[in-house]
This record gives sequence, structure tokens and C-alpha cells, in this order.
Amino acid sequence: MHSPSAVARLFFGLWPDPPVRHELLALQQRWQWPRGARVTAPEKLHATLHFVGNVERERIAGLTDAMRSVRFERLVMPWESAQVWPGGIAVLEMAVTPSLQTLHEAVAIRLLEQGLTPEARRYRPHVTLARHAKGVVSAPDLPGMAWEADAFVLVESRGGRYEVLERFQAIRNADE
Repeated sequence: MHSPSAVARLFFGLWPDPPVRHELLALQQRWQWPRGARVTAPEKLHATLHFVGNVERERIAGLTDAMRSVRFERLVMPWESAQVWPGGIAVLEMAVTPSLQTLHEAVAIRLLEQGLTPEARRYRPHVTLARHAKGVVSAPDLPGMAWEADAFVLVESRGGRYEVLERFQAIRNADE
């Protein structure tokens, strides 16, 4: 029997609920992918808040506890554009709304408090639809859809698959 690794490869992200995942798949299927493109599997579609990297498993409980103190309201994130980034990464970019930026910053603060270093590059929220997609013909239009999220998640990337370890719920608005 193999014992689990002493470290976990982690990220915090936004995980689409079934209706949003369905819409993402529909958009993904409307693109004309070039030969050799690696289309993102449906169960891996997400938007990263912070890539954390390798963390000792014994630190996960403290990291999870720290994130429970993050307070945020339901997010509404409009789709901004479909792009192919350098290296042939096909993405759907989301608008950086004030509430999304605030959540991103709050998670960064908790990472720093836990002795972890958040990425320094500018935050560009997106969903990766495919890799090796240079030359893709994108769908002609983006629907006027916005992704609504009421949680963010801690995810472990293990052996090519993603496992959601914990969900952190938004606070409820008084009028809900």
C-alpha cells in the first residue's frame, strides 16, 4: 500500500454549480479546436482565486480554519471576453468586480497569515477551456451570462484530477 504524500498541491478557486458548468461546456463545444488541442475536462472547469502550490498536509487544517474567517457575499461575475493567451491557452475571462477583487485580496491576506506566499502577478479571473489551442476558432459571441457563486473552494490537484477538500460559503444577504 502506498502512503499519501506528505505534501498536497493546492489552490483556492471558484467551482461552477451545475447550471454554470453546463453553460461553460456549451461554450466550449462551440469552439472549433485545432488538432492537438487539450480541451479541459468538464469536471476540471473552474476559476482560480489563488494557486498555493505544495503545502505540507499537516498545515491544511490550519489553512482551512483561517479561510473560514473570510466573509464575502454572493459573487456575480460577468463574462468579459474569450481569448487565446500566449502558449495557446484558450480562456473565458471574467470581469474583476469589486466583490471578486475583495475576495481575492482577503484570501491573499489569510495565505500570508499562514506563512504562504500568494502569487504576485495581476489577478486575471478566467476559466481555461483548452491548452495547446493556438489557431482555435472561437465561438462568434459570448452570451450575456454572468457566473453567480455563493462559495469558494480549496482544491487538491492529485494525479491529474481535482478533489474539492473544503467549501467556504458566502454570507447571506439580509434580503434573501
